[in-house]
Amino acid sequence: MYRVLNKDNKERSQKEIKEMTKLIKEIPYFKERNMEEMALIEVFKVMKLMTMPADKNVLEYGDIGENFYFIMHGKVDILIPDYNKIDAFKEARRELHHLREERQAVHRTYAQLE
Repeated sequence: MYRVLNKDNKERSQKEIKEMTKLIKEIPYFKERNMEEMALIEVFKVMKLMTMPADKNVLEYGDIGENFYFIMHGKVDILIPDYNKIDAFKEARRELHHLREERQAVHRTYAQLE
């Protein structure tokens, strides 16, 4: 499978396309949609092998995806942020920024007094 997906779609033989289409047909996403063979062939034509290093983000939450990914080896984590925690984090950052500004003002005042 890796060997075939690594080829440019124009270099794939009809036999490879047929074999891969049979495999794709068994993937639950496509099986549930009962897609016709020609549609699966079109899907396979645009498929390409993509390897990602461990701990690499494929997408960030909120990004608009342009690809459809199959995990052939390894695992993926899907992280959905808790907006309550994000709001609290942003507030803490604002407070920290404010405290830094105050500290800098105190240091400037102290420096002027010396």
